Amino acid sequence: MNWFECNVSYETLGGEDGLLKKENKLFLVDALTFSEVENRVIDEVAPFNSGELTIGKIRKVKIAEVIDNEVGDRWYKCKMIFTAVVTDEKTQKEVEKKTSLFYLVKASILQEAIENLLDFMKTSASDFTVASVVETLIEDILNYQPSVKNEEEEDE
Repeated sequence: MNWFECNVSYETLGGEDGLLKKENKLFLVDALTFSEVENRVIDEVAPFNSGELTIGKIRKVKIAEVIDNEVGDRWYKCKMIFTAVVTDEKTQKEVEKKTSLFYLVKASILQEAIENLLDFMKTSASDFTVASVVETLIEDILNYQPSVKNEEEEDE
C-alpha cells in the first residue's frame, strides 16, 4: 500500500447566511500515483465544492496499518517501536534491533485511541512499545477501490 497525505481547500456554501465558506481538509489516500491521489480527492470533495478548488501539498507517508473504528471521529498517529533479538552476522552475538512503525487509529478521544491500538496489538507476538500518540488533522481516509472498468476487463 502507498499512503499519501493530500491537502485540499475549496469553497462551500456555509451555514445560515448562505455565503461561501473556505474549507481546508487533509485526506489520507491509498493510491499508486500522485495524479491518482489528486483525482480521487477532487472526486471526494466535488459534491461539496461551490467555487474554487485547490489541491495543496501531496506527500507520501509511511503507515504500517490503519485501525478503523465506527465510533470514532478523529484520527491518531501512533508511533510503535518493535524490539527483536537478532544475531549479528559479523560478531555472532545477539543484539536488540528496534524498528519504528506508524499506525493510524480512529477514536473519539486520546485514551480510546490507545485502547483501540492495544486491543489491535493483543494478538501480536512481538515486543513493542507505544512511543507516541498524536491527534492528526486527517479528515478522512480514501481507501483504494478498484474501478468497475477493471473488474469488467477481468471477466472477459
